[in-house]
Amino acid sequence: MTFAYLILAHTNPKQLQRLVRNLQSEDKFVFIHIDNKTDETPFLELLTDYKNVFFCKRRISVNWGGFSMVEATVSLMKVLKAY
Repeated sequence: MTFAYLILAHTNPKQLQRLVRNLQSEDKFVFIHIDNKTDETPFLELLTDYKNVFFCKRRISVNWGGFSMVEATVSLMKVLKAY
């Protein structure tokens, strides 16, 4: 069975790295959206070497509980669909 994890992230790149490392498997894919208000460099540096990890290029400035969370999630779903 294949799994796809959609993750919205804005802080703690090392914590996200641990999560991705624990999810690593041939049949698991991780799609990550980094909040546009956040510098994505630390996330990219820590996670680009992992297999089956994809970053959403369309970054949205997310406000907690706002419609922007839905927009970011839909953006991730589009990346998943394109894969």
